[in-house]
Formats: sequence, C-alpha cells, structure tokens
Amino acid sequence: KKKRSNNQNRYYHGIIIPILQNCIKESWGECWSREKTHEFCKLQFNFIERVNESTGEIVRIPKSTTENSTSDQEDLHFEIRNFVMEWFNTEIPLPNEDLTLNL
Repeated sequence: KKKRSNNQNRYYHGIIIPILQNCIKESWGECWSREKTHEFCKLQFNFIERVNESTGEIVRIPKSTTENSTSDQEDLHFEIRNFVMEWFNTEIPLPNEDLTLNL
C-alpha cells in the first residue's frame, strides 16, 4: 500500500481544514483550532469501528491520517468535501483546480 502523498497532506491541511474551519465559524459561530477540526474529521470520516459482541454496541476509533494509503486519503477528502457541501453549502476546490474568489 502506498502511503498518502505529501501533496495530499498539503491539500488536506492547507485547503480542506481551513475551509471547514471557516464554515464552522460562519455557520456555528465557533472558532475551532486546526487540531480540533482535524480531530473532528478523523472521528467523522477516518475511523475504524469496534463492536461489542455481547451488546451489539459500536464505537468509532479515529485513525491517524498518516496510516492512510493514497486511495484512503482520497476517500477522506471526498467525504469531507461532500459533508461541507451538504452542511454548509460550500464547495471545497479539488486539488490543482483554479479558483476565483468573488469578494
């Protein structure tokens, strides 16, 4: 398995996380640190599930993004982009996509 790339890591921390932080601030009125935003993404979109066989209860355990393969990391980016669009009606640009801001 090929580990996530440096470019994927830069895109995640340089584009995805700041845009999500901004959406949370504007919509929820909360100022989240990069670390808190990253932890939220791991818990919501980058996790493994463990099942208690006797109760059927399921818990999510966040995975480190450093464990992701390149395809796992792309899946994570896709899930977060969809979440941001659905919850905040904000599009996160794809890597290497030209972006024009209308201010």
